[in-house]
Amino acid sequence: MQEHYFNGLLILDEQDQSRMNYIVTDLADNSKQSITDLLDRIYNSTNTISKLMRIVIKPYNSNNLYSSFQSLCIKKDIHGIIGYFVGELALDNKLFELVGSNVEVWVDDYTDSTDTEETVHGKSS
Repeated sequence: MQEHYFNGLLILDEQDQSRMNYIVTDLADNSKQSITDLLDRIYNSTNTISKLMRIVIKPYNSNNLYSSFQSLCIKKDIHGIIGYFVGELALDNKLFELVGSNVEVWVDDYTDSTDTEETVHGKSS
């Protein structure tokens, strides 16, 4: 498992016209990290394990917490827009709603598991 933590201002990269690229700018040192790049890496992983991940999104100064622990997939939302989902949590929609807000985002990536196909299905080799 790999853990990723984003903490800062969520922005939409205006320079990247090819996709919705969500970036968190750290408030302490102005470093930038792309949530979209991380999701792309997890989704495009060639690991045989399901694209299992846990995500938690918490806006500052809010009691709202958005989280899910399931496989990362791409599908259409209720408006017909294609984007990333973790279970029923539409990540692109939720991140778009929070653009301009300070957020904390935790992503636990389970795709780097070293389990073999046999151990995943309950058999040990």
